Amino acid sequence: MRLVLALVATATVACAADDAEPVRLAVTGPADAELGAASVLAVTIYGYDPLLADVEASVIDTAELPLTALPATLEIVLPADAHTRIRVGDLPPEVAAADARYYLAVYGDLDGDGEICPGELAKQWDQRAGFGPDAPAAAMPITLIPYAADLPCRPALPE
Repeated sequence: MRLVLALVATATVACAADDAEPVRLAVTGPADAELGAASVLAVTIYGYDPLLADVEASVIDTAELPLTALPATLEIVLPADAHTRIRVGDLPPEVAAADARYYLAVYGDLDGDGEICPGELAKQWDQRAGFGPDAPAAAMPITLIPYAADLPCRPALPE
């Protein structure tokens, strides 16, 4: 079933703490994306310390939001203690809140099966799309593009 998508949907994930920061996402994608009742936007917030080299980013939080239309305006939450969730190997976290940086991995899981496969959607990568300890005041633009046909299926969220 093909849908003509011109609606703006709004969804919010509940705050984890009173001083958690909402992050608004302005999501756009192909007008011919086939969205169904099971379609979700799978979002992973990663955190890292930009002062450290060769260190993997840490998963801060994940969310699956209903994706009923494109474009859509959605909200996720940057937990107030996000900087304490950044891990450097097995060491206890010592990243100061002011030093922490975050970025998002975003996938459109159109069939809701928990995997992103060719024919579904992935965030167009833009390394400038990260943000610091204060959530951006304006909605972050997220452009979804078709997941590459030559890539294998992958989990929508980290395991």
